[in-house]
Amino acid sequence: MPNNSSMKNNTDNKIEQVGMIRFILGFFVYLYRVAIKP
Repeated sequence: MPNNSSMKNNTDNKIEQVGMIRFILGFFVYLYRVAIKP
């Protein structure tokens, strides 16, 4: 991995992690709502 792009890659990885966390949280909220649906 070239040194000059390490910062960009680090930022991309953080954005990817945040997106995955938001996706998982949204998925759990969806399951929760479906589970308590009357």
